[in-house]
This record gives sequence, C-alpha cells and structure tokens, in this order.
Amino acid sequence: MRSGAAAERYAQALLNVAKSQDCADALLVQIGQVARDGNLESLARLLNNPRVASAEKEAVVRRLFDGTGETGGALLCCFITLLRRKGRVAYLADVLHLYPRLLDRERGVQKGRLTVAYPLEPDVRDRIQARLEAGMARAIVLNCDQDPDLLGGFVFSTGTIMIDASIRTELARLSEKLKSHPVG
Repeated sequence: MRSGAAAERYAQALLNVAKSQDCADALLVQIGQVARDGNLESLARLLNNPRVASAEKEAVVRRLFDGTGETGGALLCCFITLLRRKGRVAYLADVLHLYPRLLDRERGVQKGRLTVAYPLEPDVRDRIQARLEAGMARAIVLNCDQDPDLLGGFVFSTGTIMIDASIRTELARLSEKLKSHPVG
C-alpha cells in the first residue's frame, strides 16, 4: 500500500534538493516532459520488472534524464535511482504529480480555472485575474475554458474554492426566489 504522506515527503525532499541546486524550474520542465510524453507508466513498469537487471535499469534512467544536459535531468536521474534502490518506485508517479503543486505553494501561486461563456478580450481577462489575485492575496495562474451554457459571467475554481458569478446561476437563484414567494 502506498502512503500519500510518504509521497509528499519524497516530493518535498526533491523540491528542497532542487532549490539547493538552483534547478527547481529545470526539474519542473523535466517532470512536465515525462508527464506530457506519457512515459511514466512505461518507466515504472521497467523499474519494477524483476527480469531486467539493476544495471540495465540505471542505464535506461541515465539515458532518459542525465543525458539531457539539464541540471533538472541529472537530479531526476539521481532521484529515480534512489527510489529504485530503496524499493519505492511505486511512489514515483505521486511524487512527480505533487512536485509542481509544492513548488507553486512555496512560491505563493494558486492555479485556477476560469470558465466563461465566450472568449474574453485580454484586458478583461487581466482585470478579472487582478481582482481574483487581490481577493485571494496571491498570484493566480488561470486556465480559461468556454461554456456557452453559462450565458454570461464566469465561474472560477481552484479545487478548494469556487466562485460562481454566471448568469445561469443567477437566473436559477431568481427562479427559486420567485417560486418561494406567493403572488397576490
């Protein structure tokens, strides 16, 4: 059984080492590349395969990451080798998933999703982002989506916070108010 707390400790340790080596961003790029390419599952299967010799596993990891010439790649190579040697490869996906979140948290950055009914002009988007940042007292990285069913307004969510300022929701509230108050 994997422990989320153990994965978070590994991710925090990885972040601490990356910061001490001044390669937190380079490591983030490497992690993003692994996640984007979809190689993480294949790598975990290889590292867990008892038929593949340890030296061969380490050679594959070195070729994948250390050969990139990036500081983050060398650190990721060492980290994966450490997890493999300690028998903790099962934590790899969780650690690599947590690392960007921990880095954002440390930098005071919050990721959020802004859903609007139609495309926003850049200045309108910037004003909304500035108001959200002021309200949350931290920097926000916005991903924008469109949902014509909103009719207008927006919905902002971070995973723990949701602000629904859509016309669809306001119309639903008004409808409920009208239903609850008898006419006449």
